[in-house]
This record gives sequence, structure tokens and C-alpha cells, in this order.
Amino acid sequence: MGQVLVVISTPFVTRIYPPAQMGLFGIFVAFLTFASVGATLRYDLAIVSTRDEREADILLMSATAIAAPYVLVAIALLLLMIRFNFLGYEALPRWSVFAMLVALFGTGVFSALRFWYVGRKRFGDISLAQIYQGAGRASLPLIVGAFSSAWGGLVCGEIAGRVFGGTKLIKGAWPEVRRTFSSLEPGESIRVLRKYWKYPAVFLPSSVLDALATSLPLPVISALFGIVAAGQYFLVYRLATVPASLVSAGVADVLHARLTDAAKSDKHSVHRIMRAATYRLLGVGLVIYLPAAAVSPFLFPIIFGASWKTAGVLMTIQSLASISGLVLTPLSRALNVSKHPEYKFLSDACRSAVPVAGLVFCHHFGLTFIRSMIVFCGLSVLSELFYLWIVWYATTPDRQISFSAD
Repeated sequence: MGQVLVVISTPFVTRIYPPAQMGLFGIFVAFLTFASVGATLRYDLAIVSTRDEREADILLMSATAIAAPYVLVAIALLLLMIRFNFLGYEALPRWSVFAMLVALFGTGVFSALRFWYVGRKRFGDISLAQIYQGAGRASLPLIVGAFSSAWGGLVCGEIAGRVFGGTKLIKGAWPEVRRTFSSLEPGESIRVLRKYWKYPAVFLPSSVLDALATSLPLPVISALFGIVAAGQYFLVYRLATVPASLVSAGVADVLHARLTDAAKSDKHSVHRIMRAATYRLLGVGLVIYLPAAAVSPFLFPIIFGASWKTAGVLMTIQSLASISGLVLTPLSRALNVSKHPEYKFLSDACRSAVPVAGLVFCHHFGLTFIRSMIVFCGLSVLSELFYLWIVWYATTPDRQISFSAD
């Protein structure tokens, strides 16, 4: 429902905000996507894996505390990128730095809370929070857009969505977390953080590379092909990832919990669960994205306005590439039960560098934007297939975590 609200509002948003304004918002979101993965140093992932609810509460509090100083470091980085026009970020006004501060902190807190709810298998509460998120993202751009077509309205929607969703989760978690906080022993939080040291040591660098693969293409497109091209791609990317977000986010949370339970009781069942999930997700992806690829060039100018004609062609290209992403995103959670999550570095490096390198080479040899995007999406699919092989290899029974150890 949260995603549907955003989709319904999009035809109105595209008539208020032209491609250039959408492009500015896109590079803002690209930095937010990249920087937010480190907001909790990936202790949010550890919340699900712990067997002790008290430890989960401590990890939630610690992750939230870590987010505050981290956000200041990220903001300093954004200021440097604006100052030295790195990847075209000079186009962002200075006020966007303050908006980024709020958005980053809200994203970090929401992520930690979300995994706390996953650990307790309270998926209904997560879904309700995502409806609140969708309501904020859908309504604020339209309200602000009634007075101005500047991209600040889009930023307001992004922040409102994260704040609305996080507030809902805080209300539900606070009674339990407060009891743990009031009975904390000296040094207990440090002991818990040290116990789960592998998450910032291994999962954080891996997550940074993963986020780089997601966020880097848009500013690169802006730098190579212009801010209007970036806006066209950003609209397509947001729409193409809606089905993947709708399916993958919920499936990933449930699959994460199921795989953790399976690794504790029967390590051989992990691959059986993954295989069944792969077939089902692939079927869902084909049903969703093949029709979208067929009709997008004809429907985009009608639905979103004449200025978005290029986006319709891009949607066809991106839709075919999105099938692999829909399958891979939930299955990647299996690495949380692997002894060797560091294997993911290989695939992350490939996914970050290879598709973007393809864009750079295409631009260097004078290919058009559309042809360059065909190469980019093809290389993205190949990189994700390599990632899927890494996940499978890293989760064979002899490479899974032993949950019987203290």
C-alpha cells in the first residue's frame, strides 16, 4: 500500500517537476542511499542474528547512538563534494546539506528499528510503518509543488516519509527498549558491540560497495550525459524498483528469519529454501517486468507527460534488467548465516565497477545515451548473476555459522 501511494502520485509529480529538477533530486537521493548504509555501522543487521532479546535491545540503542556522529561525518563529505564539484554535486544548493542531515539520521534509525522488528517477527508493524512512509513520500511533493516546482518539494517528501515511518516504529519498540535501558550494567553495551564486531568489520565495507553499485550510476549519468538524462533515469529507476521493493523487502525479512532458523536446526535445508525462493521470485519477476517492458514506450508519454518520452524507452531496458535484482535482493540475506560473508566483496566490487565502467567507455566512444544504457543494464545483469553464485557458494553447509557455539 505504501508503494502504491507513491506510484499513484507519480504522474502528478512528473507534471509539476520537470526532468532537470528530478535529476537534482536524483543525485541527492544517490548520496543518501550511499551514505545511509554506514549510519549504524551495520549493527542493525546483527539485531536479527542475536538469540537474546536483551542483546537486540542493546544493539538497537547502540546503533541509534552511533548514527548521530556518523551523520556529521557524512555531511562533511557532501560539503566537500559540493565545494569541488565531484560527480556534478556542485549543482546542489547549500540548504540541501541540512536536509541531508535529517534524512540520513532518520534513515539510520529506521533501519535499526526495522531489523529489531524483524528479529521479533513483527512483520505487520513493519508493513504499517511502510504505509506511513509511502503516505509522506506521496503527499508532501504535491502539497509543496502547488506553490513551487523547485525540487525542494521532493526532498520534503523523502524526509517526511522516513520520519513518519520511524515514528511509528519507535512507539511500538519504546516500552521494551526502555526496560532494557533502565537495567543496563556498566560496560554491557561495549561487550555486546565487541561480540558482534564482524558486522562493522565485514558487512559494513561490503554494504558500502553494494550501495555504491546502486547509487553511483545516477551521478555518473548526470556528469556524462547531463542533468536531464539523470532525471529521466531516476524516474525509471524509482518506478522499476517499486515491484522489487514491494516483493523483495517483505520476502527478504521473512527469508532472513527462516534461513537463520534453518541454519540452527538443519544446515542442508538452507539451500532448499533458497532454491524454492529463487524459482518463485523469478516467476514473479517475469510476470511483472515483461509486460512493463512491452508497453512502457507507448504509455510513458501519456501517463507522465510528453517530456518523459525517453524515460519510456529506458523503462523497457531497465525492466528486463530488474528481474535479476528482484530475485537477488532477498537471497542475499543468506550471507548472514555464512562464515564467510567477506566473499561478497568480490561480487560487490564487480557490481560497483563493471556497469559504470561500461557507461564511461560508451560515452568515450560516442554512443548515444540509450545505447549506453543498454550496455549498462546488460553488464548489471551479468554482475548480479555472479553475485548469486557467490551467495550460493558461501552458504554451503560447511560454510555456515555454527549457532551451537557460545
